[in-house]
Amino acid sequence: ERSIRDGGDEEVYRADLQRRLGYQENPALNDVIDQLTTLPKQLILADLSPKNIGRGKDKQVTICDLESFYQGNLIYAYGYLAGHILLHTLNDPKRSEIFLPSLLEGYRSEDDKTDFESGLLKKIALGSALYRLHNTIVPYNLSLSSEEKSQKATRAFELLEKEAPSWSDLTSSMVTA
Repeated sequence: ERSIRDGGDEEVYRADLQRRLGYQENPALNDVIDQLTTLPKQLILADLSPKNIGRGKDKQVTICDLESFYQGNLIYAYGYLAGHILLHTLNDPKRSEIFLPSLLEGYRSEDDKTDFESGLLKKIALGSALYRLHNTIVPYNLSLSSEEKSQKATRAFELLEKEAPSWSDLTSSMVTA
């Protein structure tokens, strides 16, 4: 009910979306940002990993590194993660065919409210991949040559313009780009 961030949660969330997806001034990604800012939000811990989970003295689960909490949308969190899974399997079609569908199925089994086949989720994943492939401001170490990054970024931009390819088509298009 009250803001957890100085400057207001809505403003901070929109600024983060703009930094990660909107820096390219791509009409499809700008539309994604506009859609995300109108959806209901909830608290999300963006850095939930083993290094940030512990046990208290009474064996209760503890979580640290809470500065990554934000008011946002689950669909964005899923898409951001899917984009990174896609990104880290770009050189390995077999891994790509297994990891991304498995990730989505795992979340789908726990969340019956999110449309995991939506074009919005796929565009978030592509935008997240582009944030790492096509961003000269935030370097990101990938085992791809500059030419390969450029080819895959071009393919991601092309896919953003399509209605909603299947996950299989999306991954195979990105892996073979």
